[in-house]
Amino acid sequence: VDLSVAGWNIQALKAAALTGLYIDGLDEAMDKAIAYVKRCQTGDGKFAYKEGSGGKASLTGTGVLSLQIWKNAKSDEATKGLEWIVNNLADDWSKVDIYAWYYHAQACFQATSFSSGKKYWKAWNKNFEKIIHAAQADDGHWPPGGTGHHNTELYRTTMTILMLEVYYR
Repeated sequence: VDLSVAGWNIQALKAAALTGLYIDGLDEAMDKAIAYVKRCQTGDGKFAYKEGSGGKASLTGTGVLSLQIWKNAKSDEATKGLEWIVNNLADDWSKVDIYAWYYHAQACFQATSFSSGKKYWKAWNKNFEKIIHAAQADDGHWPPGGTGHHNTELYRTTMTILMLEVYYR
């Protein structure tokens, strides 16, 4: 199992939990998934693709968000991941890994659910706003740049719009 797939599954299981229906084994599955996420964290706060491998910026937001949506929003692991995110912000659109940023935006925004976590959103959003405004083209799209897979105009514009929607979730 890799953390990127686990993260999507954790989100799906959380959606199932929110239905209010009794789903046999759901809590146990989520608890096991969260234990796996925690084992994927490296000493510097990043999260690895797989347990025992090196931490990746692109999966740190995934790890933190997974912890936040299932009983671990204030855990040491979530806090350490959030600290890594805000201390390692890209400072220019050409350096942005848009997939990582999508999850970083989600994780930092979710941290606003508790008072001591609001500082992460504030730190993230200040840099985020500055960079996306400077990078947006006159016609509204965001140009390719940075790192990561699917580095196209359509993908980067779509992901940026999804990040901007976080304000309304």
